[in-house]
Amino acid sequence: EREREFLIKKLNSELGSNVLSLDERVRDIFMEHDWPGNIRELENVLERAMNVIEGMIIQVHHLPAYLRKKALKEELNHEIFTM
Repeated sequence: EREREFLIKKLNSELGSNVLSLDERVRDIFMEHDWPGNIRELENVLERAMNVIEGMIIQVHHLPAYLRKKALKEELNHEIFTM
């Protein structure tokens, strides 16, 4: 989590944006993702989101498709198992 906060501050400075935080669902997605690209992948995902965001909170629709699809698949599996 500290890495995310550091990167958000760094990218806010570099991009001239004012992102304050991540939506709770985005935080969950980030926690569940394996991050094979480590910090570089996280930085790229945050930078992409911060380039398209219009508000101050990064939401699921700001994330790349591969993270959105993974989250949707996990949600569907959860719904199936809880029925």
